[in-house]
Amino acid sequence: MKKLEGFLKKGLITDAFEYAKKQPYPENLFMEGVVYYHTGNVLKAKEILEEYITVNPENSEAYYYLGNIYLEMNNPEKAVKQLSKAVKLKEKAEYYNDLGYGYFLLKDYKKALRMYNRAVEINPDLSVIYYNIGLIYRRLKKYKEAIKNYNRAIALKNDEPDYYYNLGIVYRLSGQIEKAVYAYKKAIILNPENENYYNSLGNTYYDMGDLDRAIECYTKAVKINPSYFIGWQTLETLI
Repeated sequence: MKKLEGFLKKGLITDAFEYAKKQPYPENLFMEGVVYYHTGNVLKAKEILEEYITVNPENSEAYYYLGNIYLEMNNPEKAVKQLSKAVKLKEKAEYYNDLGYGYFLLKDYKKALRMYNRAVEINPDLSVIYYNIGLIYRRLKKYKEAIKNYNRAIALKNDEPDYYYNLGIVYRLSGQIEKAVYAYKKAIILNPENENYYNSLGNTYYDMGDLDRAIECYTKAVKINPSYFIGWQTLETLI
């Protein structure tokens, strides 16, 4: 599996497929499904992995991939079902994290937090868990807890722009405007091509009464994405 992952990380898709097909049955099916998943063909990956688990129902990774496929297909009910099978076979932080996200999409926040907390117990250094916990507390309007968890995520992985962006959202919601500006700016430094980051920074400057900077941010947002309706709509009200 490590060799296959190496091919995928290097973008050597043809080599990955050839390697997968050379594996003994039924592991060739599993690996082909993984390659299809990583190339974005989730329907083909789903088809192959479902065939695989009828032959080998004891591979937790197969259920993990199927769970993620259903998450991408916006079917959290089936995602939870598959990911629950994965954690029964093997307790991994990544499994519990994604299972928690499935419950989050189902708006079952208590179960989601329970899954995330179990993920933390297994691997307290996985930053995305704290980010996801932050999303729950933000949804519940418990902004202090959300901020604490976003900052934990950033402490573990300080090069992820969405962590700063969502931290900025909560700072703004909780009235900490200057901190929101700082967080949005950090997100933009890490990814200067995201129109949402500039739009949110513009909204924060608007809150501060700094219309010139707000207009500058909205202008950058629509320059990045000329079809960005929200940015154009806001600009029309200010110019």
